[in-house]
Amino acid sequence: MVKFIVLNSSRLDVAVAKELQISRNQALNLIKDSLVSVNLKPVSKPSFLLNENDEICVNFAPKKEVQNE
Repeated sequence: MVKFIVLNSSRLDVAVAKELQISRNQALNLIKDSLVSVNLKPVSKPSFLLNENDEICVNFAPKKEVQNE
């Protein structure tokens, strides 16, 4: 789980992409998969407008290591 506080008003997908250093498309998928919450409330709308000091939580599984055979 990753938690962070929004310092400036912005869209949810933009803030998640910037904080996690991922593409906006990847952020959009996390949001649509209900893995993102704002102030402890699940949000599934990528264009959700954030306010200063909103707390964002992103729940995602760690990457699995791929073993070469």
